Amino acid sequence: MDDVNYFYQHWKGYTTQRSFAWVDEYKTTDAPTRMVRRAMEKENKKLRDAAKKAFTTEVRELVDFVCRRDPRVRAFQKQKEQEKEQRRIEEEAKKREKQAAYDTERRAFQEQQEKLWADSNMETSRVADRDIEQELEKLRKKMDADVLVCDLCSKTFKSTKQLQNHLTSKKHREKEEELGVFSDLSILDDEMDRALQEELIALGKEADEEAARKKEEAERVRLEKEQKAADKRRERKEQRKNKKKENVEKIVSSARSKKEKKEEEEEQRGRGKKGGKKRRG
Repeated sequence: MDDVNYFYQHWKGYTTQRSFAWVDEYKTTDAPTRMVRRAMEKENKKLRDAAKKAFTTEVRELVDFVCRRDPRVRAFQKQKEQEKEQRRIEEEAKKREKQAAYDTERRAFQEQQEKLWADSNMETSRVADRDIEQELEKLRKKMDADVLVCDLCSKTFKSTKQLQNHLTSKKHREKEEELGVFSDLSILDDEMDRALQEELIALGKEADEEAARKKEEAERVRLEKEQKAADKRRERKEQRKNKKKENVEKIVSSARSKKEKKEEEEEQRGRGKKGGKKRRG
């Protein structure tokens, strides 16, 4: 196939070596002057170039006509088209594989990030619950540290649990039956819940006050910075104003000194002229 391609490439770039002198319209030997001969040669050259171009175009068109109908060229072009189509199919398959791998990797990454986010939220929730439990335990211990008293039995207890156990004991119930007074355990629970709630509210207020204090401090710092910046701008403006004033004063002083010097020179010249007149007189 290389020989076929070389053959057609050679003839598609064909250029004739003929002179096409037979298409000349003028005979230059009959020219009366050199200027006329040059004009004849110019016209003959145009005719020769046109004829040469037409002949070359005709030959190349014939070569194209034969090349398009050559079975070897057709088979080669068909093979090239098949190879091109095969490459296109392979490239599309590679693109699909790359896209599928990318989608799989992206889904895996998203699932991993979602899992990490869920674990982080769960851990945060556990930490928050643990902190709340710790605060409640601290409050319970604080309340348990207070002295609890059973007025009927004249006994003191260190914790609410001890007091609850005592209130449900047999001796305490016998004392209640004897005196006709009965203890309401729900009141104790309500008091404990109320105390816990008040303590939590107090903690929340303290946190809000701390946040407000920090906000006020930040606002105060910001205002101080703005005030300092404004003072610096005012100071720089004043300095520029003073410098400008000094420059103006220097210019005025220089102009005044030049004027005075000029007046002195004129006065000296005037005196010199008067002295010369007196001497001549």
